[in-house]
Amino acid sequence: MVDGGSSDGTREIVREYAGKHQAVRLLESPENRGKGYCVRSGMLHAQGEALLFSDADLSAPIEQADKLFAALANGADVAIGSRWLDPQLQVHKQPLHRQLFGRIFNLVTHIILGLKFKR
Repeated sequence: MVDGGSSDGTREIVREYAGKHQAVRLLESPENRGKGYCVRSGMLHAQGEALLFSDADLSAPIEQADKLFAALANGADVAIGSRWLDPQLQVHKQPLHRQLFGRIFNLVTHIILGLKFKR
């Protein structure tokens, strides 16, 4: 778990849990450097055969993780979940402009990098 400078008691809760569960570690940043920094830091420090990133608020249902692991087991190098594929999984809808910008970004990234992926 990566804590990016929270002040809500998250660190203490994770420290207590990590004391009882060896697989859990807490990475701390004394200041808020943003979500991207925390995600990158967490993934670079993570260990294991397969790594899973999920927001703490579970904005993507954790029950869907089995689908990602199945894709990896079937030979995928990377598996990325998207709430866009099943609108029923979208608990909190984003404003239309955010949806549009996200789609445009994904399309441009796909074209520029020549990414090949399956849905």
